[in-house]
Amino acid sequence: MKPKLFRKQRPAPSGPAPSGSCEYPPLSRVLPLAALIIFCVSALRAADTSFLQMLFVPSDPLSISLGGANASLAGPGSFLINPAHAARSTRPTVAAARVLWWEDISLSSLSAYLPLSAGLTAGFCSLSSDYGSIDAYSALDSPMGSVRAGDSFFAAGAGYRAGAFSAGLSVVTLSQRLSAENEGSASALHGGAEYSFRFMHTGFSYFLPMGEMDLGGGSSPQTIPSVMRAGLNFSFLGSRLSAAGTFPSDGAAFQSFGIEIPVGEVLRFRS
Repeated sequence: MKPKLFRKQRPAPSGPAPSGSCEYPPLSRVLPLAALIIFCVSALRAADTSFLQMLFVPSDPLSISLGGANASLAGPGSFLINPAHAARSTRPTVAAARVLWWEDISLSSLSAYLPLSAGLTAGFCSLSSDYGSIDAYSALDSPMGSVRAGDSFFAAGAGYRAGAFSAGLSVVTLSQRLSAENEGSASALHGGAEYSFRFMHTGFSYFLPMGEMDLGGGSSPQTIPSVMRAGLNFSFLGSRLSAAGTFPSDGAAFQSFGIEIPVGEVLRFRS
């Protein structure tokens, strides 16, 4: 009977890893933490800036139904909130919306997306607001009739998608009309990014004005506020909970919360 031979196993090396290797925390841990920090550092109150209010007012049906809490949730007209949303469109898409308020105020928007390749999508979005007739007064509080005021906003750009990450950039032209004699325009850059993993989606965008707006009539040039948006949404039990923070450079920051609950196969409840 031949004796059995056993190979002696070497013990596993102990001690610190070699100096040449370096481990980093996964991106899925860093992004939610950063989003929560940004989201919690600001007080819960409405923005008090009055110049170019359209930068903060939801304009498309998805944004309105969620109270603007879709910085990380793509929709037909959410290109103005985060340009990276364009990368979510995988087929040609056209969307139009109109919002009416009781006080003779309206918002009209039109957006379109065209996929150029598997991961690249071009798009544009146009938004115009009409504040109706506004009573004008002189420095001595004497009535001077009424004026028609409104804003317009046009953005064109593209979004790129690579796996769970997407990014977008757009060039923006915006103008404001206070009367027939007082009207000005300016331009800006708008960039954004999104990252999705498991049941959570995060989004971030930054609106960067390229100069001031001169409305003429001897008035001082108006400073356009830069706007940062950060948000995340969770999927659970077929529903989606969204949260977003808006941080303008001029005025107080504010947060929005929304929920989306499917009812049947085609109907969704949003609040």
